[in-house]
Amino acid sequence: MNEYNFLKSIGDGKRHKPKNPDLYDQDNEEAQLILKLEKQGLIKFHIDLLDNGDYSLLDYWITDKGKQYVKENSTKDKTNSCLIEIVVGIIAAVLGALITHYLGLN
Repeated sequence: MNEYNFLKSIGDGKRHKPKNPDLYDQDNEEAQLILKLEKQGLIKFHIDLLDNGDYSLLDYWITDKGKQYVKENSTKDKTNSCLIEIVVGIIAAVLGALITHYLGLN
């Protein structure tokens, strides 16, 4: 999952529990993404020290900076979507005009 989609999925401001709380598992994509986003200040999290000396991820939540990141990037998505709709509309209008013109000549 990319950063934007992950942040958007936790954008409700609530605390979320990780599927796999093991911070040391390099194959744990969720935990690795959480660590990366925390370094950027986009999320915060709580950890717990286990009896064996390892750390476990308890919960995480989006920060105001993370919400701003989602807002800025969702604007880009909306702009791209609007541009695509405009281009598709123009192409459809041109094709319609060409077909009407062609059928009108026959």
